[in-house]
Amino acid sequence: MPAWASGAWATGAWAGTAWAETGITVPDVVGQSQASGTAELEGDGFVVAVETAYSSTVQAGDIISQQPTAGAEVPEGSTVTITVSLGEAQNAAGKSKKRRLYVEIDGQRFDVKSEAEAVELLQRARAIAESQAEKRAETAASNVTRIARRTGSVPALKIKTPEIKASNDLNVSQLIADIRRLYDKAAIEAELRVLLQKQMDDEDEELLLL
Repeated sequence: MPAWASGAWATGAWAGTAWAETGITVPDVVGQSQASGTAELEGDGFVVAVETAYSSTVQAGDIISQQPTAGAEVPEGSTVTITVSLGEAQNAAGKSKKRRLYVEIDGQRFDVKSEAEAVELLQRARAIAESQAEKRAETAASNVTRIARRTGSVPALKIKTPEIKASNDLNVSQLIADIRRLYDKAAIEAELRVLLQKQMDDEDEELLLL
């Protein structure tokens, strides 16, 4: 068996991609009422866990965010945690407390005035990520290729994904998930190129030995 047929290629490192079935797709229930979202998730075979948070943008009783996010592939029977809005927080005088909204990227905090501003910021971050993810993947692929040629085995290819957080009042979980998926996709495609190159190198070596 050639070396490329072992390791990540043979052991199913492609789980979660279009080449392998890993489970069922998590539906999008953000914005639905707690009752409606719970019914949809349970109807699809998920276990639902509930958390609550105050929100100045999502009315009480509606779902602010979910984890795993919509579109994720998970085993049937997995738990999906939904965060349900309690409405605006009230101070001692019964007036709504204004909470500061923010988006944090790799430890750098950006204060925003509204959800629309947060969406605009993350859309710019996604545009940057489209090129940045490719650059990081190519750098990682070069390192992995050197290791493969030296050792004969292909280690898993990993690239650093940005750490992104946002205040619970912001309904931006889907945008954050999209950015993470860009990096995951770039890593998978780069690893595939490395494995194909390793296969061709092995075949060339076999021909030289004939």
